[in-house]
Amino acid sequence: MTTWYIGGAVAFICLLLWLRLVWVQRRVTRKAHADYARSRGTLHARQLHAGIAKHELALRPLIVERERIGAAIDSLARGELNELRKSLANDLVHGPLAEIRGVGSKLKNRIVESCFDGTLESLNTAQQVPGVGPEMALDIQTWIQQMQNRMPQLLKGDFEGKAAIVDAYQQQRSVLSTQRARLERMIQRRTDMLAQAKRKMASLETATPAIYRQALLGDVQAAERVAAHTLGVFPEWEDAPDWFAELITDPEREMDGI
Repeated sequence: MTTWYIGGAVAFICLLLWLRLVWVQRRVTRKAHADYARSRGTLHARQLHAGIAKHELALRPLIVERERIGAAIDSLARGELNELRKSLANDLVHGPLAEIRGVGSKLKNRIVESCFDGTLESLNTAQQVPGVGPEMALDIQTWIQQMQNRMPQLLKGDFEGKAAIVDAYQQQRSVLSTQRARLERMIQRRTDMLAQAKRKMASLETATPAIYRQALLGDVQAAERVAAHTLGVFPEWEDAPDWFAELITDPEREMDGI
């Protein structure tokens, strides 16, 4: 009977010790979570997460605008080439066309007025003009083919209207190129900032309430990680890094003036 009493007392003491251990463990866990929630590293991680989300969202229209400007520059190049070809074609039909055998000044003018629409190909219908027979029409077609074959080389030379066209398109291209260069700088700066923010956030997120708990229980390595985490992105006695200050500001203002 005495043995039963002793065994019961031992069991009761063990239960009390276990309950105390559980209470201590829970208390440590609660403190670890509370310390983690209040930590400078946790606060900065939240700011990093929100800032990254905002700036990634704001980055999209910048990229879209850059692509739009790039497409506009490409369109300018095509438009310039088309206008140069038309100007050259106009120069050719008012000059060398009259050198074709049998095509005088008056007949040339009738052909141009009746057929020419700004492209050499339109002169293939010259046979419908009074005074242009089959043989002359064939000579005109041969001349058209020769001019078309020489067009790339002729475009490199001087001809009526070329300088004005080149200057006009160069001005437009310069404006768009300046805008695109500014966008490129903005996109690159924001991309670099986001990359740095993501690296720092990944570093901060390695610390968890479990790490804080281990530190409270005496784990030296965990304590070192907690100490680094409590500093956050930068310690409170230092100024915020430029990239961090930019990250937590409104990104939309960068679109002004584009």
